[in-house]
Amino acid sequence: MDVYDSYPPRCYKQDLADGMTMPHGNWNMFGGAAAIISNSHDMVNYVKANIDETLPSIRLSHKQTFTDGDFTLGLGWQITGSTINGTRIWKSGGALGFRSYCAVLPDKKTGLIWLSNRSDLADDEIAVMVDQILSAAKQ
Repeated sequence: MDVYDSYPPRCYKQDLADGMTMPHGNWNMFGGAAAIISNSHDMVNYVKANIDETLPSIRLSHKQTFTDGDFTLGLGWQITGSTINGTRIWKSGGALGFRSYCAVLPDKKTGLIWLSNRSDLADDEIAVMVDQILSAAKQ
């Protein structure tokens, strides 16, 4: 079987520099954490819903549930309160050559989705770039 045959519908196939294709990982064991298959359109709708905070479940997910120093969690979100753009509610992920980062700033009615075919970026590196993009967008 060709590696392309193992990709579910709507999944991006990443071709590597050596001509090989990054294999698709079956992450179904992780449920909503890593088994979600979505695209940028889905993510825009998700970000819009999290910016609006009209659903009680979304408002609840943005509430602080745990703090340890500068590390704060909501329900499924990390919360960073001291960015140049104000409070950022965010979640990152990635595997097998891909990286994602979703940031929501409900107070500023702004959000950003970062999808990358690089897996070597740390959350802190992405956060700096996200802050720069969001700051530029405000101007």
